[in-house]
Amino acid sequence: MSIFELWWKRRAPRWFRLQDDDVGDRWITAVGGMLDLVRNGARLAARAGLVAKCPDDAVPYHGEQRRIEPLNASETVDAWRARLLAAWDHWDCGTTAALEALIGLYADCTATLFDSATHGWFLKTFDAGYGDANDDNWSRASLVLTDHSWVRVAIGPGLVVGPETVVGLSMTGTELRRIRRVWREKRPAHMVGADLVVVMDATTPADVLADHSYSTGPYDLWVTALGPYKLIGYTHHGMTVGGITVGEIVE
Repeated sequence: MSIFELWWKRRAPRWFRLQDDDVGDRWITAVGGMLDLVRNGARLAARAGLVAKCPDDAVPYHGEQRRIEPLNASETVDAWRARLLAAWDHWDCGTTAALEALIGLYADCTATLFDSATHGWFLKTFDAGYGDANDDNWSRASLVLTDHSWVRVAIGPGLVVGPETVVGLSMTGTELRRIRRVWREKRPAHMVGADLVVVMDATTPADVLADHSYSTGPYDLWVTALGPYKLIGYTHHGMTVGGITVGEIVE
């Protein structure tokens, strides 16, 4: 029995409830049920606005509002909800370390960001292979990914090429778009993405930083634009052809 139905039955006069054909009781059941629907709807609406209390199907709306997407298709609703409850920590990206940690979380790897004015492009050593000697470009940043699970993929018989294909790497198009989207949404406004470097061997981020032209290797790197747009002078950046992403392979 609903709350309002029980309340009406207790409050209604005896003569009302004892009418022929139980008209009184049926009226109480109908009206009480409708009032309970209104009550429950208001209660659910209030809960839907609270991340900790909302039903599972409301979590994506909170994620969209806070611009915090699932880490991957296998992340549980409870895990996503917990990250939404810590939204202040998620958006605390005022430092390089915080931004690296966030990108590493979404990419499931170790991310190292070169965004300091003491790095190569500000000192004009970036000009060797990039044609970028403009001091105004101090805000350009490159991202190096290590400790990941991606492997080399050779183009040949048996390889199905489609919109999710990233040539030369087992990274999917969805993963690449997620990395770029997290960078675009969480970076400080003054920073412009230059390189996205995926290290396939024992090369360290410090090695990449010390040699932006990758000329003193040998290195095993996969390089594309972090943007995802190409920057003027960055002729080594990969391109997207028919939905297939092509990156430069440095060996």
